Amino acid sequence: MSSNETVPKAAKASNGEMRADEEADIAASTPEIDVTFFGHGWFLGLGSHAALLINSTGTSYTITSSPTSSPTPPFSSTPFTSNTQTFPTPLLHLPRRHRPLLHHQTLQDHRQDLRPNGLQLCESYSGIAVYDSPLSSSKPPHHPPTQNFLNLDTTQIGSDLYKHRVAAATNEISSGFYTKVICSRAVPLPSPTIDLLSTLYHGRLHNTPARTFTLSHSGTAATGFSPELVVGVENGKITTEPLAGTRSALGTASEIEARKRDLLSDTKEIAEHAISVLHAMAELRSDGLCVPSEVVVEDFMSVRPRGAVQHLGSRVVGRSIGEGKDAWDAFDALFPAITASGVPKRESLEAIQRLEGGGRARELYSGAVLLLEAAGESGESGGKGSEFFEATLVLRIVFQDEKRAWVQAGAGVIKESKPERELEETREKLASVVPWLVVRDPAEEKAFI
Repeated sequence: MSSNETVPKAAKASNGEMRADEEADIAASTPEIDVTFFGHGWFLGLGSHAALLINSTGTSYTITSSPTSSPTPPFSSTPFTSNTQTFPTPLLHLPRRHRPLLHHQTLQDHRQDLRPNGLQLCESYSGIAVYDSPLSSSKPPHHPPTQNFLNLDTTQIGSDLYKHRVAAATNEISSGFYTKVICSRAVPLPSPTIDLLSTLYHGRLHNTPARTFTLSHSGTAATGFSPELVVGVENGKITTEPLAGTRSALGTASEIEARKRDLLSDTKEIAEHAISVLHAMAELRSDGLCVPSEVVVEDFMSVRPRGAVQHLGSRVVGRSIGEGKDAWDAFDALFPAITASGVPKRESLEAIQRLEGGGRARELYSGAVLLLEAAGESGESGGKGSEFFEATLVLRIVFQDEKRAWVQAGAGVIKESKPERELEETREKLASVVPWLVVRDPAEEKAFI
């Protein structure tokens, strides 16, 4: 990890690494309830205290504790006021229009902050098991042997369709419809029963993500090794870390270094990255979110290793949030991420709907998983009185529901893009996830779904 990258407060405090097998042990022992892991610091949420679901048009919402459908109230920014240890984990789809719509927000019943020496218990609501002792250091018995890896070749699946999609996008860009768009391709998996916890275990050992998460809510589950932070807000400072520009990080040390030099000198990749950084700065300066002079680039175009790939990455910050603004305003300005949608956002989102299948939603892919902590909450992860808000971009991920499983990857398309190279970039990104997909043993009674 680059020293210029943002890490969660728990990771700053721990000075160690949470074992990938420990969180898998916990989730495997509680398959009947909703589970969310979020790391480096490894926050664990168990159960569901309440859930809010907003429909795709933003016109109605449903609350699980009172399943009614009502007009959506006017959106407003509400300061953090809760001092409970609920664990809000909103899951947001990429919106079909340029206004972020909340897809599914769950308030976890029980939150644990995982440390190298075990679990630090925060608080529990209903009768959910409490893990308050160091976990076993032995390898979990449910982790399958190597022969249970899926061993899927994704190089040609949907390749011609994807190249056609990129060519169509470059034509639209040349016609002036937009400047940049991210075209993605979904790859269906032949097995609908991926062991997501074992995939988490093996994938995390072979990845260097910005954030890692696994979640299971209402029949849908996912495990991801996110390369990028959409937005982080802590004590009034806003951070966003756009990644754009990619090369493979597989092979010998000399091959990887040669690709790194090529990445740093490729005019197409540099242009794509510069566009993303400029627009991130503009978003931080918009609508009084930050004082324009307080928006700075703290790290520009450094190479960030991310598992099977290496990216150009920058760190853009608003050093002081504007008067009357809060973390939700920052999220409203920066989501969806430029690096998962395009420039301008409205036109690129419309293009994604056209190019990726007649309005078919991306679902959670390129959306966000949020971690919130209210001011006044206590604990080792940040101390009393701090306010923490973080949105992680949903990329490098495997999805699964009761009927299907799939992976998905995309590439940024600008005027200079070549379809074959953008296809190759999706292959490089899929290589961070696909080799570590583990097929669940049919003999297991319960699945993490």
